[in-house]
Amino acid sequence: MSNFPGLLPEVPNLSIDRFDGNNYYSTIYLLSHCHFDHLGGIDDPWFLEHLFERSDVFIYMSDVSAQILKGLKPHLSSKIKHLPINSPTLLKVPSHDKNCDTFISVTLIPAGHCPGSVMFLIETNKIILYTGDFRIKPQDIKRFTAFYMLGDTNGDVKNIDKVYLDTTFFHPDHLSFPSREDVVNNLFIFISEWLEKDENNLIFLHTCAHIGYEDLFIELYKKLNISIHVTQSSIEFYKHIPEIGKAVTLNEHSKIHACKDINPKLSKKMCKTYYNKQKHTRTIKLSAYRWTKKRCVENSFFEKSNDNYIHMCYSTHASFEEIREFILFLKPNEIEPCVYHDNAERNQLMEKIIQDIINSYKAKLETSKFLPENGVFKLKKTDQCNKRDILNLLETAPPLKKLKGFSPV
Repeated sequence: MSNFPGLLPEVPNLSIDRFDGNNYYSTIYLLSHCHFDHLGGIDDPWFLEHLFERSDVFIYMSDVSAQILKGLKPHLSSKIKHLPINSPTLLKVPSHDKNCDTFISVTLIPAGHCPGSVMFLIETNKIILYTGDFRIKPQDIKRFTAFYMLGDTNGDVKNIDKVYLDTTFFHPDHLSFPSREDVVNNLFIFISEWLEKDENNLIFLHTCAHIGYEDLFIELYKKLNISIHVTQSSIEFYKHIPEIGKAVTLNEHSKIHACKDINPKLSKKMCKTYYNKQKHTRTIKLSAYRWTKKRCVENSFFEKSNDNYIHMCYSTHASFEEIREFILFLKPNEIEPCVYHDNAERNQLMEKIIQDIINSYKAKLETSKFLPENGVFKLKKTDQCNKRDILNLLETAPPLKKLKGFSPV
């Protein structure tokens, strides 16, 4: 769960994914996705009063998130605006005295966390990236043209000043996770074989939260053509997701269930079919925290307690390796973790690893400040140099090679 406070110090009057506390006084809001832990304060009367008292204050997000939020909070519809993906948009940041408005460029980049989730690349006098919750394949990161100077993947990567980073699983224990495609394929096997054994058999998908499994349910429905029974509170959220279609249902007679309420006192009221057939039920628990490096090596990414109970690794947040590759590709000057845990030692290790990674590429950039390009020494565009740097370069440069037909001047 994100600990990000909302305010972005680099851009006064801008808040991201928070609408409470000091965020009341912002004049522009960005929302990375519509999960409830990123909507803190959005129903607060103080925030609503501030939002509607000015005609130039809006909440910006992706088109999919806009559809979801308008469905969840119809009273906010006039204040919700969607932005295009992978295309920079110039946005006004209204000032409090209405005389000193500023402007920022904002580019939405797919975050891969859930339908509609995005990262925000914000460009003013500095370049800031807010990842929100994200999971992107390392090979896909390089395909986003917004990260490049000239919008061309053959060019130089932008010099990003700061990244506000999703560090949910940035710990060596969570070294790697299976791709979501692999999880869906394995689930298809475990579900199909169980349902084919006995017509009375059921599947119960034990999830760790009411929402967050949208993509998984959609993909399972495509493969199995079976709608997944969920709770009334879940359906109230899912029904606003355009892609969800028939992937979820309130029909208790479904063969696949994800309908256990977080409140155990309410659970038995939610689904009689599941509770009457527990002997015929195979439970598949989907989680990521359980899967440490040791467990992954020993048991792959699933573990059978018995034929009726299977643990399976599933994550919509990036693994340690995925985050590390993300950092090494962008090479930001500074990183601020957005997720801290209750364990102080874990947090200290996370901060140390982040700093070590930053130091490693900064050291390489320093030692390779002057590199030959096709026989010509050039200063890197992103490096600063003074007169002494130039003199040192001239003193240490190797002698020019004489080429046939040419003489050095």
